Amino acid sequence: MFEAQCTWLRQNWHNDQKTEYKQLRQSLQTNLIIYILFH
Repeated sequence: MFEAQCTWLRQNWHNDQKTEYKQLRQSLQTNLIIYILFH
């Protein structure tokens, strides 16, 4: 039971990391576009 919980937590943590990374990359791209357009 405990092992299954750990596996589930680890998978969710990885998914969270991926989502955060995607959001970070998108915001960086957006900032870059804004920077290019307005400078």
